[in-house]
Amino acid sequence: MNIVCRSALVALLATATPVFAQTEEPDMVELVESVTTIATGLSDRVATLGEVIAASTDGDAAAEALNEMLDAARQMQADLGRDSEVWSDINAMLEIWGERRDDLRSRAVDNAALAPIADTWQARIDDALTLRQQILEQSGESQALIDQIEAQREVVIAYYEANLADQALATMRAISDELGQMNDQMSSIVSQAGIVAEPSNLATE
Repeated sequence: MNIVCRSALVALLATATPVFAQTEEPDMVELVESVTTIATGLSDRVATLGEVIAASTDGDAAAEALNEMLDAARQMQADLGRDSEVWSDINAMLEIWGERRDDLRSRAVDNAALAPIADTWQARIDDALTLRQQILEQSGESQALIDQIEAQREVVIAYYEANLADQALATMRAISDELGQMNDQMSSIVSQAGIVAEPSNLATE
C-alpha cells in the first residue's frame, strides 16, 4: 500500500517561502502530518489484520485485531469529521485564500498584471476544495465501516466458537478488503494534501 512518506512531505514544506507572511494561517506542515499519521495508523492495522488472517485460527487474536480496526476507524472518523482540527484548518485556509484572491481581483481593475496572480490563488482554492470533499467523503465512509465491523465482529467470534474457522477467516478477509480500499483512499487524501501544501511562487507587493 503506497502511503505518502511523512518525511518527504515535511521536507517539501520546509522549503516553502511564506506568502503574505503577515497573515496568520493554518500550519500546513501540521495539517499534512496529521493526515499522514491517520493514514499510517490505518495502514499498520490493516497489516496486523492481514497477519492474523494468514497465520491464525485463534478467535481471541481475531477479536483483538478487529478491536484494533474499530479503534483505527473510530479515530479516523473523529480526526477527519466536521468537528476536527483538520476540517477547521482547511476551512480557515479557504477563507484566507479567498480573501487574497478577492483583494487581487479588486486591485486588478487598476493593475491588470495582478489578475493572473488572483487566478493562481483560485487554482489553489480549487485544490483545497477537492481535499475538503475527499475528507468529507472519507469521514462518512469511516462511519459506515465502523458499523460494518461492529456487526461482523460478532459474526467472526460466533464462527470461531462454533469451530468454523474457514467461515471466520472469509469474513475477516472481506473486512480486510474494505480496509484496504479505505487505505487507498487515504493515500489519495495525503497526496492531495501535499498538492495543497506545495510552496507557492506568488509574488506580492
